[in-house]
Amino acid sequence: MPRVKLFDENEVLTKAMNLFWKQGYSATSVQDLVSHLGINRASLYDTFGDKNQLFKKSFELYRKTNLEGVMHFFETRPNVKIGFSELFHTAIQNDILDEDNKGCFV
Repeated sequence: MPRVKLFDENEVLTKAMNLFWKQGYSATSVQDLVSHLGINRASLYDTFGDKNQLFKKSFELYRKTNLEGVMHFFETRPNVKIGFSELFHTAIQNDILDEDNKGCFV
C-alpha cells in the first residue's frame, strides 16, 4: 500500500523556492533543504527528485508566479506607460524592503 504524504507539495515547493532564492543553488545543500522544508530526505527524493530537479521545479514556480503577477498588474492598469513606471517602482520598493536581500532569483 502506498504511503500517504503528510505535507502539502505546493507549500514545500514554495519553501524550497524561497530557500534557493535566498541562498543560491550552490550554497543550498540537501541537508539545508531537509531542515528548512520539514520533510525527511526520502520524501524529498520521492516527491521532487534530486536537488537539481527540485531547483528546476522551484524555478518554474517562480516564473509562473511572477508571470501571473505581472499579467494581472498590467490588466489592472489603464495606461501602459504609467503601468511600467509603477511596476519598476514596486520592484525597487520590494527589493529595498526585503530583509533577506534576495535579489533576482534568475
